[in-house]
Amino acid sequence: MLRLRSVPPLPAPHTTANPGTGMATGFSITMPAISLAPPKLAAKQWLAVYNSGILVAPPLALTAAAAFGYLSFRAGGFGSTAGGLLAGAGISAACFIPYTLTVMASTNGKLLDLGNGRVQEQTAAAELGEGETQPLLGEGQAGEMGEAHVLIGRWRALNFGRALWPATAAALGFAAIFPW
Repeated sequence: MLRLRSVPPLPAPHTTANPGTGMATGFSITMPAISLAPPKLAAKQWLAVYNSGILVAPPLALTAAAAFGYLSFRAGGFGSTAGGLLAGAGISAACFIPYTLTVMASTNGKLLDLGNGRVQEQTAAAELGEGETQPLLGEGQAGEMGEAHVLIGRWRALNFGRALWPATAAALGFAAIFPW
């Protein structure tokens, strides 16, 4: 028989679902579709997704963090197992914001510049001189792949790492509620 721990009746793990689901959708559905577009259009589509996400995800994450913090306080804070798990969930729920501002800053900045038209799209091979070429963005580039596609691929990988923060928050929230 499953017994639930006594925790105030707020759906703690569910509060994290929206940012986590949005990020999971971003790297599993949206970005592969955007990668099919020509580079200039792909950068503009990425920008539209970014602008939508920046309005929704941080407030949801901070709301989830506050809810987990409240639940942690009500469960006894770090003085109890459930309280400690919920506090960890609150911290994890908010950690994707500094992750985005630090780890993803360079890639996001380049994609923002491309999407806003502040820099011109370049191919992955930049001409150096008399017939010599060298990859523009470093290792792993494929011939004439656009810079936007390379950056979107990098962003997808970084976004997967970012999605682990709300997923961790949800896991900790579930662990606090369900006695394993």
